[in-house]
Amino acid sequence: MEKNRISKQDIELLEKLKNVTNSIESLYKKMYELEISGKKGSEEFNTILGYLRIVLETESKMYQDAGLTTQKSAALADYILNSLPDDFLNDNESIVNRDYSNRTLRRILNTFISKVISDYDGVKQMLPEELTEIISLLGMSNPDEVLSKSVYSGIELRKAFEKDILNGFLTFLKGFINKKGYESFKDTLISSKYNAIFISKPIEDDMLQSKFELPETIYMNSRLAADITQTDLDAYKVLKDIHGADEAVCQISELLVMSDEDFEKTENIIASVLRQCFMRSAFLLMSDEAIANTNYQFHEFIEDKKYLDKHPDDQTGPNIVIKCFKAVKSDRSKANIISFGYRGM
Repeated sequence: MEKNRISKQDIELLEKLKNVTNSIESLYKKMYELEISGKKGSEEFNTILGYLRIVLETESKMYQDAGLTTQKSAALADYILNSLPDDFLNDNESIVNRDYSNRTLRRILNTFISKVISDYDGVKQMLPEELTEIISLLGMSNPDEVLSKSVYSGIELRKAFEKDILNGFLTFLKGFINKKGYESFKDTLISSKYNAIFISKPIEDDMLQSKFELPETIYMNSRLAADITQTDLDAYKVLKDIHGADEAVCQISELLVMSDEDFEKTENIIASVLRQCFMRSAFLLMSDEAIANTNYQFHEFIEDKKYLDKHPDDQTGPNIVIKCFKAVKSDRSKANIISFGYRGM
């Protein structure tokens, strides 16, 4: 087995990847500047878009030519993680906090991680051997095959859930960008749009097709992923409820720790907008029952004496969350669930 060591050639590869990724970032910056200047869709914007496609092809070829194995990708990912600060945020939180530091490395890191998790057999080998024994004890035939299928479907569904939430985030973000009363935040929200797309390659492919025009419709692909992987529909519904609820609760929790005074600061107003976009998108993954349960837990929390003692007069955070819950019905009209349709909805 290949040892997880970093060679001089690996360091040289990383430097080359940083250079091409910096070039991509520069083109993103130029597109952002053109958009806020009202020149999106102009000849200059389309020229930059053409350059971007060329550099992206170069980036893709560099990864292909590197001939990276799963083990080497894991070693490089680990090397990058060890070079990053301890407070390095996950992708969604980096978008909310408008953290543009280290985003070149973040994009490279995400590419390596994608390579690692796409090796289903490699992921399966990292799981405890006891899992196969448990499957056998449950009376299932071909336990190794069952485990392989579970790993494959689990990885593909998680990727699809993450893409669904980002698709929703961008559509809801478009609403705020164009919303009356948010004009003073428009440039910053547009910047957040480009930042989210830059660090999320699956979204980037779609945005290239639309010339970075955000859609009105939210195309949700996780049901199609469930069809392709032949995931049991009941299991799929449970998994999407869990993924959606995890993201929603994360955003709700962050909004509730803020005081009304905090919401008077511009940076917190913008963060709250971005959190609303993620929360509303997460709700689209969740069933009515899961949303009702999350809503119940939310009200239990804000009505608890401990919360009231700490936030006796704070209403802004809870009111934002309540508004997002109330928007679920209308938000669902924006969602287009893609599937083969042969197993019912």
